[in-house]
Amino acid sequence: MNIKIPIQYDPWMINGIETVYRLLSDLNGCDVNLWNDSLEIDITEFNSFINNFADRIKSEQDKVIFFTKEGEHGNIRYIKKDYVLLQYGKAGKRNILREKIFLKPKERLTDIFSNIESGNNTCIFCGRSFNKRVDNIKQAVTKKMAERLNQ
Repeated sequence: MNIKIPIQYDPWMINGIETVYRLLSDLNGCDVNLWNDSLEIDITEFNSFINNFADRIKSEQDKVIFFTKEGEHGNIRYIKKDYVLLQYGKAGKRNILREKIFLKPKERLTDIFSNIESGNNTCIFCGRSFNKRVDNIKQAVTKKMAERLNQ
């Protein structure tokens, strides 16, 4: 399966494409190339790709989205970086992300990539046809960012 994502020349999209490239660049189960005008992902072994990508998401989320801080009693606290615009909550004493891709990455990736083959729907981002919508596009705005925008 070959996926080509065009560069949109939007700073947020470029950041997202670079992040996907970084996550996939040395992953078993796919070959990935970042060109001047696109990101190309060739999934060479579907199950290996899904398993390795899910493991990469799990291992990277704490470093990318949270920073650690020592609590009052010497315990480690995970605190979401202020600029990360994702919903999060608590699981026990730990901050977690509420987005489905972080809660159950293997199942979510399987849903996404198994519906990428040709179908009756068209992706508004890349123009590729796909079989079934996995989720609606969402945009998260933090309370602090909303307060800044309303000033």
